[in-house]
Amino acid sequence: MFTLLLKSASDVIYPVAPDRGRDSGYGGIVTIESIPAGRYQVLLSEEAWVDAVQHYRRLPVEGFSRAETCAGVRQSVQFVVAGEPMTLQVSGALVPKLNIAIARMWEFERRGKR
Repeated sequence: MFTLLLKSASDVIYPVAPDRGRDSGYGGIVTIESIPAGRYQVLLSEEAWVDAVQHYRRLPVEGFSRAETCAGVRQSVQFVVAGEPMTLQVSGALVPKLNIAIARMWEFERRGKR
């Protein structure tokens, strides 16, 4: 888990135009230089939009949920990532900083949730 300090979204230079929340609120980017291939869940402490980008292309969202009762987690988004650097683009946040956690999801975890 880490904390990402955000700027006014209109001041952020995104590698790829965000899918949502582009010009309003706060935004920022962070690149994970080394991440093994697999399915990952990105957890955010506050409401915002997050895109995962590899090779200057947004990765498709594989799952999304909002959490009203889980302390410290407001929403989560899932992506399938190639084993290369991945950039997270945050946009549309209403607060100037977010706590972000990235968790790998193993196949046996997903099978039980179908």
